[in-house]
Amino acid sequence: MDIRLLTKFLVLAFLSLCTTSATGTSSSPSIIPSTTSSLPSTTISKELTTIVIIGPTGSGKSSLANVLLGESPLCQNCTFPVCSQGMHSCTKETSMTRGPWLGENDLVQVVDTPGFGDSDNDDSELVDEMMTVLNKDVGSANLILLLIKGTETRLGGELQQMIREMRALFGEQMWNNLVIGVSFWSFKSDVVDYRRNTCKWSPGNCRDEEWFSKSMLNILQEKFTMKYDLPFVFLDSWAKHPMNINDEEQKEKFNIESQKLWLLAKEAKPFDFMTVNDVLEENHVLHKRNAELEDMIKNDIAELKKATQKHESSFNLVHSEIEKISDKSKQSDNDFQLKLKQINTKFTNVESKISKDISKVEEGVSDLKEANENHEASSKKSDIKDKELLEMFAKLNSSTTSSTNMISNDFQLKFKQFDRKLTNVESKMSTDISKVEEGVSDFTQQLIELKKDSHSLQKSLSTEIQERRNLNSVFRKDISTTKSGVAQLQTQSAVLDKAVSFINQENIGQKTGLSKLGTSVAGLTKDISTNKNGIAQ
Repeated sequence: MDIRLLTKFLVLAFLSLCTTSATGTSSSPSIIPSTTSSLPSTTISKELTTIVIIGPTGSGKSSLANVLLGESPLCQNCTFPVCSQGMHSCTKETSMTRGPWLGENDLVQVVDTPGFGDSDNDDSELVDEMMTVLNKDVGSANLILLLIKGTETRLGGELQQMIREMRALFGEQMWNNLVIGVSFWSFKSDVVDYRRNTCKWSPGNCRDEEWFSKSMLNILQEKFTMKYDLPFVFLDSWAKHPMNINDEEQKEKFNIESQKLWLLAKEAKPFDFMTVNDVLEENHVLHKRNAELEDMIKNDIAELKKATQKHESSFNLVHSEIEKISDKSKQSDNDFQLKLKQINTKFTNVESKISKDISKVEEGVSDLKEANENHEASSKKSDIKDKELLEMFAKLNSSTTSSTNMISNDFQLKFKQFDRKLTNVESKMSTDISKVEEGVSDFTQQLIELKKDSHSLQKSLSTEIQERRNLNSVFRKDISTTKSGVAQLQTQSAVLDKAVSFINQENIGQKTGLSKLGTSVAGLTKDISTNKNGIAQ
């Protein structure tokens, strides 16, 4: 609270003491001016509906107060005096009266107050006078109607200051009983048509009741950091002027809006106006509570930082374990590639040796053909012997070709089987390695997301202290999930070791097959040598 308001409260307290000690009484007319009223608050019935109209100078408070009691906005000898003097307020003191709502319904008490922002610069005196009357004579109200002009498209500095002073005088509970009244908002048919067509054909320039309510409410919520959805009523006093009294559209609109105001007043719980001491006590309690909340937030932030550091250490330890597993996986992959290269080298050597043996067989066949040709040249005279030699050569050639084809087919079959098994092993190893890499990537992403969640929770702790306990539980579950993931990775590593062992066993089997193939080739070579000796003889 600033020095100016504190001074007001001290002066008001002094005036209250002086008033309490004063003697004498005055008469109580239907209109009770603040300077002559001495009715105690206990004389006001709690069941009487009371509406206090507050607003800047020139917003039409007195005119509306008269209309709510069933009078014309510019009547002669009105209940509440009305004049048009620019920025000079005619109402210089708070006054109130009781009468039928709109002149024909239930009893209502209307309180008219001086305007804020008067050019006479006597706001301080007017506020002090208003608070004295509201505390002493009115006591409580169902609604505080803050009346502003419909031509106001923004919340000016004087209006903001007025609302700040109202909140300082009435306390935070004021928002529960505050209604925004909009005056000078015409409902003539041509004006209504213009607003409706503008909203239809040019939405960006729409200026209807919905737009005004949303715009002004957003400004109030932003400027005064409150979250109340304040109700709005659009009450044009001139709808009750004799020259507009037969305008059915204006009459209908005014009836709708005034009925809305009446229902709000009837449903509202009465708001007790506080004394200066009550306001000072509330401010003291709020300051104390704010200090306690700040200490709680600071302590919880410190605890959260400690917990975050502890979890970060755990994250770093888990990340280190994952890197070790990844390095081990890479080493296993390197060992597999090395063994695969060794197998390919051995296979290439065996293939080269078999090719050489086949070449030798083909050379032997070529030598036999050459020997046969020489034999044919030297033995043309003996047809029988030639036929025998030809038959022998054909049998030998057929046997050699059959043996060669058999060796080649057997080699191709063994090679295809080995290639198929090698491809399957490579595919399985590649799938397992991909799964390991995906698991490492997913776990790393989980660590990043956990860190982001930790920072986000640290920022929101000032208003959501209770979520810290839930966060600890989430962290414990995530660490348990991390341990489970590490166990799964270790299981996959064991599977990789078994796959490598299987490949080693396959290598041993291939070596045995190659050894048998070498033995077959040696036997064939021996048969060829025997055939050569037979031909030579």
